[in-house]
Amino acid sequence: LAISFAERAAGTLEVPAVPAASDESAPVSVAVDLAVDAPLARALHAAATAAGVPVVGVHYGATSGPHDCYPLDWGAVVPLWFLGARFTAPPRVVLAVPSRALPLDAFIRFGRVIAEVAAAAATRVALVASADLAHAHAAEGPYGFDPAAEHFDSWLTGAVRADDLSRLEHPDLALVEAAKPDGLWQILVLAGARQHTPLRGEFLSYERPTYYGMLCAAYAPAG
Repeated sequence: LAISFAERAAGTLEVPAVPAASDESAPVSVAVDLAVDAPLARALHAAATAAGVPVVGVHYGATSGPHDCYPLDWGAVVPLWFLGARFTAPPRVVLAVPSRALPLDAFIRFGRVIAEVAAAAATRVALVASADLAHAHAAEGPYGFDPAAEHFDSWLTGAVRADDLSRLEHPDLALVEAAKPDGLWQILVLAGARQHTPLRGEFLSYERPTYYGMLCAAYAPAG
């Protein structure tokens, strides 16, 4: 798991034109440029290492100064655009990127470590587990069509609706491979965090706008 030690994190997305849109003030691009919480990132790295979770600290472009900036893609730009990039006092962030070469238990253990570090932090910490679900919903998509996509998304959405992420800890790996999801690994990090800090989940929406599934849920402390 890569944890960014860069001083900043930034990215820009172009927003596709929607002919039917009536809001002429809608942005044509969205940009995120946020400072990284370096002490929190290093505390997370140290705690994960002590817990036996394989992690590495990374920089991009430089090791300090204005060019030490971690590039963000849509998986981070989209949630951060809504969750702080436009705030009067923007939050600092920590970026952690999973490697699918690791066993699934590593993500659960990493989630517990995140919750432990957050509980000891002097500031409030929010965990954002961002990624799309299955990518094989449509024949015209880059991964083609596979009925496994609907089955996978139904299975995962059912676990979120039931507020029982423990169901995701032992997935059908053949189903995962056929469905081509991005989000299982990040959601397992969230599941691990809940093992340390009780969180009450609320299912908000599931959509399949094109060839991939998208789910949104919110979690708050249960106490």
